Amino acid sequence: TRYLKFDTGGLTIPYEMQQLDDQELFQGFGALVGKAIRKLIATPAMERYWPLVLDANKTIDNPCLAIAAGRHRLEHEWGLVTLELPLGRACDTGSFGAFVAELLERHREFREIHNESLDEFRTIHSIRGPAQPVPRLGAREEWTETPFWVWSRGNPVRRALWVRYLGDSLVLSDLDSLHREFSSKELAECPLVLSGEGVCLRPRALTTTMYCRLVLCDLFLHGIGGGKYDSLTDRIMERLFEISAPAFAVATATLRLPLEIPETQPVDLTAVRARLRELRFHPETMVEQDDDGARELVAKKSELIRSAPNGSGKKAWHLEIEQVNQSLQPLVEGTRRRLLEEEQQVLRHLEENKVLASREFAWCLFPDELAKRLSKSAWS
Repeated sequence: TRYLKFDTGGLTIPYEMQQLDDQELFQGFGALVGKAIRKLIATPAMERYWPLVLDANKTIDNPCLAIAAGRHRLEHEWGLVTLELPLGRACDTGSFGAFVAELLERHREFREIHNESLDEFRTIHSIRGPAQPVPRLGAREEWTETPFWVWSRGNPVRRALWVRYLGDSLVLSDLDSLHREFSSKELAECPLVLSGEGVCLRPRALTTTMYCRLVLCDLFLHGIGGGKYDSLTDRIMERLFEISAPAFAVATATLRLPLEIPETQPVDLTAVRARLRELRFHPETMVEQDDDGARELVAKKSELIRSAPNGSGKKAWHLEIEQVNQSLQPLVEGTRRRLLEEEQQVLRHLEENKVLASREFAWCLFPDELAKRLSKSAWS
């Protein structure tokens, strides 16, 4: 497996804050991927897709948004008509401001319901990890952790947003450099006010789908993983707002690269290792030589098996069996070498299968027509 980068920078900051560090690497990424995959796929969708990304990058000063825009343009060429909106754009709306104000004003109640629902979810699904599916919301003296992130253009690393009361107002803080006071009447405007000051306020995972399901859409589509954790969102919404949670659907598809994959199965490895074990404990069944010495050892082993003792003589008998087995080992050395080579070949094939049969390959690596058919069938 090879990992190919489209830029030299890291992705430790939010996607909407990304900027290119290496324009030349980004420009040549499509050709780099095409060269790597063309031995397996003659006409990958990447060949048509990446030029669209580069064209979008001329007017979009963000590689992640340009990558999304390129895909959207290709889907439009395929006949799909969809609207895609960066989350940051949705966070500039009045509806998001009202959503934020509601949760911030009820921050203590939200934290209690969130953590109680999370504990129940972990118990039901036998989850022990403290960060799965999300961490608990914390409290420090008068501060309460909220289900939102903040970061600034000067420090684009996301940080938890904390709040506390100050008289009739709420103080919003990252417990570091950000401290901003809002009255109840001003709270719905805080995302826009902060944005004007170079600070981004964004929802976390559960609050993103909560906002989308409550406000933005008639039906939210999840993948399998998201569909599992959003049952936790259901619990929180129903307890906090005393409503039936809006329904969501789960959609998934499995499409593997059209490759010739070795037909080797794990059972083949088990079989090879069973034969290697036979060589150790029953070498007489695989002796390659047919001479007096070999026949004598095989006959001795057969006689020992026929005369297996009970009781006190068993230890000495077992030592004799081991000695005969050891004496037979040079007579099966050729078979052992072939089986060890076969074991390594099976291991290689199993590793190849694991990679080649993966459902995790990016869609742009698939043949152009195959990617087009899957995309159109998903929307039909």
